[in-house]
Amino acid sequence: MTRPPGFYAAGRPRARLVWAGAGLAGALGLLLAWQTELGRGILTILAAPEFVRAALIAATPLLLAALGGLISELSGVLNMALESMMLLGAFAAYTASDYGHTPWAGLAAAGVVGLLVGLLHAYFTITLRANQIVSAVALNLFALAATALGFRLIYTRGVFITAPGFAELRLPVLSDLPYLGKALFSHNILIYLALLLIPVMWFILYRTAWGLTLRSVGEHPEAASTVGINVNRVRYLAVLLSGAVAGMSGSALVSATNINAFQENLSAGRGFIAFAAVIFGRWNPIGVFFGAFLFGLGDAFQIRLQAYGVGVPYQLLLMLPYVITLIALVVFMRHARGPAASGTPFAEEGEA
Repeated sequence: MTRPPGFYAAGRPRARLVWAGAGLAGALGLLLAWQTELGRGILTILAAPEFVRAALIAATPLLLAALGGLISELSGVLNMALESMMLLGAFAAYTASDYGHTPWAGLAAAGVVGLLVGLLHAYFTITLRANQIVSAVALNLFALAATALGFRLIYTRGVFITAPGFAELRLPVLSDLPYLGKALFSHNILIYLALLLIPVMWFILYRTAWGLTLRSVGEHPEAASTVGINVNRVRYLAVLLSGAVAGMSGSALVSATNINAFQENLSAGRGFIAFAAVIFGRWNPIGVFFGAFLFGLGDAFQIRLQAYGVGVPYQLLLMLPYVITLIALVVFMRHARGPAASGTPFAEEGEA
């Protein structure tokens, strides 16, 4: 439906009014919360640097998975298989770290395994032109069963094993800053690499010829093909890169436990949250970071609420980050528009 001229412009004052009302309601809520002992305790939790630090740790696996998914999405291939890449990557990272005696072996193994899962997804969806959602569901179910079986076969002695993990990397001067030092500059190197990947990916996607090519095959594959671009080759490369980055998120997930251990279904649906973060971020690396960090805040918050002893069943608290993500999608993503050819297989001229 065609919108009349000025339709969106007319809606801007209304949007500002909504934001102003939300801000006023939030301020009043904080004021009222401060009047109760429970409220003061919760606000103290939210203001602590340890809370921000925990949120960043929880957000890193999602950030890597979502950035990986973003590459595939921009090429026109839906990647709802992020859950399988993350879970298989986590198992590979844990096993390789344990047997290789270094977390770098785990990170490399996670990337390779994720790439192989991406290769399968690309073969099903690009070469065979299978339904991209069905392919992702099949891979997710396979990953859940394969990791459970592999874990029981390899670690049958019933002894809890902690694999080597990435040590905290302290930065001169920055790590000693009040508040910010603890919140932002007391993490392992994997978190810094994930954050560094945001501007690097933004530059590649929006300031390089390859990034333009990638986005063109996701928006108008027919037009890209007419100027000599091999659409399916670009999509294959995008899905492979997507798998490698998303697989590495499994290594971050193992490290995020602080005990560098693996358990069945460790990802617990985080791959789907990463997929949602891509939509929340409007297919932009910077927006994707905020989507992943929002979930990280919710995850860190529910853990601290459990420790604080709030009189609520812990199962409800575990739902908190997922509910926050769902509400954010409903409220902010009504007008989100992804790549025009997303989810649509492409057949080169002359192919059946």
